[in-house]
Amino acid sequence: MLTLLALSARRGPFRPAFDFLDDPLTFSSRQERLHKVGLGKRLWLVSREPEDSQHYIVGVLHVRERRRNPPGSEVALTFGEYSLVGDREHSSDFGTKFPADGLVRALQFETAKPIKFGASIGQALQTIRLLNPEDEGVLDTVLRRILAEQAPELDEPFGLWTKCDGGGCSR
Repeated sequence: MLTLLALSARRGPFRPAFDFLDDPLTFSSRQERLHKVGLGKRLWLVSREPEDSQHYIVGVLHVRERRRNPPGSEVALTFGEYSLVGDREHSSDFGTKFPADGLVRALQFETAKPIKFGASIGQALQTIRLLNPEDEGVLDTVLRRILAEQAPELDEPFGLWTKCDGGGCSR
C-alpha cells in the first residue's frame, strides 16, 4: 500500500482539522483514496500557516487502523466518512518546524505530475496525492533530521524554487 500527502485544513479560526490532542489520533476525509494508505505506512499532513502564508508539513500520522465514520455523524458530515487512526507513539506533530513550499513543489507523486509552478499548493492538495518511492525517501530524510533535532536543510521558508529533471533545469 502507498503513502499519501494530504492537506489539513482548519476546522475554525483556532482549531485545525487534524489535531494531535484528539483521542484517538484520527484524520478523516471524503476521499476514498485515503484508505489506500497501508497499515504501518504514513500520512503526511500539509497546512498553510495564516500568519506567514507559508505551507508546512505539520505532522505525519503513522497509520494503525482504517475506519469508516458512521453516516450522518458529525465527523462524517464535517470531514468525511473515511478515516485513518494513527499510532500516537510513532506519529509526529511538527507545528511549523517543517517548511514545505519548495519541498512539496519538488515532489513528483505517483502520477509523475508535480504541482505546477505558480499553482496554489492548497488547491493542488485538495485531492489527496499518492507519493512515489523517491518522494517518500526525500520526506523520510527530512523527517530523520527533524526527529534528531538537526537543523533543517532550509532554515526559513523562501520563494525561489528550481526544478531539475531529465530534460534539464528550470526556474
